[in-house]
Amino acid sequence: MTALVAMLLPMESQAESPAAVTNAGAFTSPWMVVPFGIWSTAKHSGAGVSVLYELTPNLVLGGRLDYLNGAVWMPSLNLQLQAPFPISKGLTLVPFTFTGAAVPLGPSLRQGSGGQGGSGSATPILGAGLAVRLGKRVDIVADVERWTGMDGIQFRAGIIWKF
Repeated sequence: MTALVAMLLPMESQAESPAAVTNAGAFTSPWMVVPFGIWSTAKHSGAGVSVLYELTPNLVLGGRLDYLNGAVWMPSLNLQLQAPFPISKGLTLVPFTFTGAAVPLGPSLRQGSGGQGGSGSATPILGAGLAVRLGKRVDIVADVERWTGMDGIQFRAGIIWKF
């Protein structure tokens, strides 16, 4: 087994101790998945999922798919700025803000629109939130958002799983 590991590692890494090779499994990738629930002051509700990629500890890119009121799908692309703040060894607070653009697919969720202006009209997203990082692979997250093409303010809460 050691010979196989030595063949797969670059020459610089072969000088490392066996303990260093054993601890290599502690690596986490920059990919994250976030299932979440959605609640709105305009009486919309639903769920969604985000796929995120951490470019740096302070910059995250993401794609998201929201589903509201059993009728509207809303794919979006987002850019998130965050500032991780360690509290203790296994606990970090991560305040963040983000912006993005979404395209609602389905009837309008604007009151008095008669279903007009919903499907296919791009809508900007702006939001802020807080994640509580519990170790290296799981965060609990919540945010508040404004979707300019929709009535109300949206609240999301979910769990981040890191690969």
